[in-house]
Amino acid sequence: AQGDSTPQGKAGVRGDTGRAFKVVLIDDNQLCRNGLVQVFDGAGFQIAAAVETRAALPAVRRVEPAVVVYDVHGDDALQRRR
Repeated sequence: AQGDSTPQGKAGVRGDTGRAFKVVLIDDNQLCRNGLVQVFDGAGFQIAAAVETRAALPAVRRVEPAVVVYDVHGDDALQRRR
């Protein structure tokens, strides 16, 4: 859901440590974001999704993801830094 940064997932994809792989997804396009959330969730990853970087930073700090999937072209914060 838009702006949602709550991890979700099924049993979870686990690494060597036995801990579930966590993913933070940042994408301003709702259709893409929802589709990717379904893909990651369906594969058993714990996923937290956000519309923009600023909204995702608290989730990144709290969730400590193994990976962040980021739509570079759609994020205003990154564009301003260029």
